[in-house]
Amino acid sequence: MTILIVDDEFRIGQLIRRLIHFEELGLELIDVFDDSEKALGAILLHHPDVVISDIKMPGMDGLELVRRTQEAGIASRFVFVSGFREFEYAHKALQYGVEDYLLKPVKEEDLNNILQKLSDGHEQVLQHRREEKQLQEEARRGRYIRGFDLIQAIESAGEWVDWQELNRMMQSNVQNGKMLAFLLQLDYYDASQQDDIQDRMVINNLITMTEDRLRPHLYEQLYAVQDKTLMIGLLNYAPAASTMVRQELYTVYADVRRYLSGFPEYVATLAFGEEITPQQGKLSLQTARQRMNWRIALGANRIIGPEHFVTNPKLGELDTIARAQLQNAVEALNAAAASRVWQDLVRQIQSNPQNDPALYYMLARCFLNTFYGDLTWDERRIRQCRNWLEQVRHCWQLPQLNELVEQAIAEELQTQQKELDNQTARPVRMALDYIAENYAQKIGLDEIAEMLQMNSSYFSTLFKKETGRNFQNYLTEYRIEKAKELLRTTNETMMSVAEQVGYQDTRYFSQCFVKVVGVKPSLYRKMYS
Repeated sequence: MTILIVDDEFRIGQLIRRLIHFEELGLELIDVFDDSEKALGAILLHHPDVVISDIKMPGMDGLELVRRTQEAGIASRFVFVSGFREFEYAHKALQYGVEDYLLKPVKEEDLNNILQKLSDGHEQVLQHRREEKQLQEEARRGRYIRGFDLIQAIESAGEWVDWQELNRMMQSNVQNGKMLAFLLQLDYYDASQQDDIQDRMVINNLITMTEDRLRPHLYEQLYAVQDKTLMIGLLNYAPAASTMVRQELYTVYADVRRYLSGFPEYVATLAFGEEITPQQGKLSLQTARQRMNWRIALGANRIIGPEHFVTNPKLGELDTIARAQLQNAVEALNAAAASRVWQDLVRQIQSNPQNDPALYYMLARCFLNTFYGDLTWDERRIRQCRNWLEQVRHCWQLPQLNELVEQAIAEELQTQQKELDNQTARPVRMALDYIAENYAQKIGLDEIAEMLQMNSSYFSTLFKKETGRNFQNYLTEYRIEKAKELLRTTNETMMSVAEQVGYQDTRYFSQCFVKVVGVKPSLYRKMYS
């Protein structure tokens, strides 16, 4: 059973920790906090079985901590610690499902008796939770699948949606009245912090919170999750409930922001579609998606509503001039030139304030597809291009989008340069290996070039570029190094040494040795004998 302790007086929190018989009761401590906001973050992350909390704390008090934990769908059991004057307040807290309370100063026996009682019933509680969670998960999965299928059916339908047929097929209950689509997008401050498991947990909890809040006002509500962090909602209600539903959506967003205070890596944006009839549901979804694009201009962590116009911008491909400039930059592996093409295109959109912000996203996708299309496609590049395109969707500021595209350009062209360098270096590495194995034999530039199926002049140029020396000088220096080793470590005759390193003429060997080392081989041997 896991325990989390929170008390705004740090020493009291530590005292409670020291009083607990962890080993005897089979308990595990998550942490001790003196800040209720940080404690909430840990509760949302670790789901402790028991939270021992002070009832009166600055900022978020104990009751608010219980409420927000319950709203998040976390079944932690709370034990409150209170002063004498807070006794009645603590007693009322039992109505909120708080398991028990302790008076300050906390007594060791009382504390451990309460924890023993909670521990005794823990396995039974766990089994009940598992069964309940499984039923809820099955029901939730069924609703989400139905919602996902319905929303897909609407978006792929014509201008008008036949709800009578869809209700029959999907067992939904959409009625005549009003329909409103909304999107809730979670983006990251830092894309490198992305956590798929956490994303699923958070978005599922947000859907549950939203369903519970809106249920009393609706005929039907449908939800789907796209790309792990985009929640799509479709609400159906009576015309008379129109104002109430919109007000409740603002309340939902406030609840979302409070919940996400425990996950500071996220920013959340809510976008409304047009309120229309159910038969025009596709239009509401389209306008919600278009308004979500406004966050690139307005920023995230906000609601984007009907006051922001939507158009239907189109951007099929880059214009001929930009296309040619980008192709030239890619062929030259010139990241700076490719970045200039991107910035020029961005400025064209910025130059007209009437342009729909969706154009920035369209431009980024079009640019990256074109950029990668000018490279040689392989499995790695296909995967990398998809990864960049996924990150484009999470950009919620123009500088962020600019940085992403320029990072994609720089990284890919660097990789391309390394691949080309490796391709040109490979024949030279093969030649060096051949020299190392055959330096005692007769070796020539033409012979190795023929073996590598390369032109002799081109191979000579390539060899000097990679090694900094021409072929003959490298071969001579390599042979002399081997000769030096033999002279130092053996008593072989000068003729034998010369032959072992590829020289049949002792005199010529001596000349080459002097040229490289500066002394004759006989003197070199004496120096090391």
